[in-house]
Amino acid sequence: MSNCVKLKKFFGLLALISAALLLSLPAFPQGNTGRILGTVTDQSGGYVGGATVTVTDVARGVSQTLTTDSDGAYVALNLVAGTYTVRA
Repeated sequence: MSNCVKLKKFFGLLALISAALLLSLPAFPQGNTGRILGTVTDQSGGYVGGATVTVTDVARGVSQTLTTDSDGAYVALNLVAGTYTVRA
């Protein structure tokens, strides 16, 4: 094989490896924290806006207090892996 053919194969392989690495970049941002999200409703199924929701890490005893939006929704962010209780 000539040097030109070898060089083309090398750059083709290099391009393939580079493309594979670039396509795998979106997988790296996955962190080690999670979230809990939910909706608070009353007995008739209506949304409860302004409700206080407490999310507690059972093992660590750390709590987060949230307030629901007008649609009764809440989101607790940046939670480490563990067991949690949620009370409204």
